Amino acid sequence: MPYHMDWYIEKQILMVHLHGDFTVEDYVQYFQDCYAAYNASEGHKVHIIADSSFVTHNPNLLELRRHVPKGTHTNEGWVLNVISGPSSRLFRFVLNTISNASQKQIRHMNSIPQAIEFLRDMDSTLNWDLARPEVLEMPIPVNA
Repeated sequence: MPYHMDWYIEKQILMVHLHGDFTVEDYVQYFQDCYAAYNASEGHKVHIIADSSFVTHNPNLLELRRHVPKGTHTNEGWVLNVISGPSSRLFRFVLNTISNASQKQIRHMNSIPQAIEFLRDMDSTLNWDLARPEVLEMPIPVNA
């Protein structure tokens, strides 16, 4: 899989590092893994910080849109996508399209610290004492 997931705050914030070429099948698996995290959260909202800075290719937007889960999971919180660089304009368009099609709370962020500050402002129930800063680092080589 061209991504790695781990809890930044157990059952509250999921950190996802995405990299390389993504296919529709990769996104389908990604959505299933997100829903598994929502199910594991024991009734708490789960926010996702997805660092997409190292994604080199995305599938056709129309094809991808057909596979985006409709509606929202009851435990689904904010999905914050971090991306910078030359591909960010197109990726923002993709995010906006997915957000509009699925009615999810998706936002584009320029950095992981910006995403964390956003969640600090938006959700006062998060237990920041349990944060695991080591999870914020890319766990795999960028060119893998």
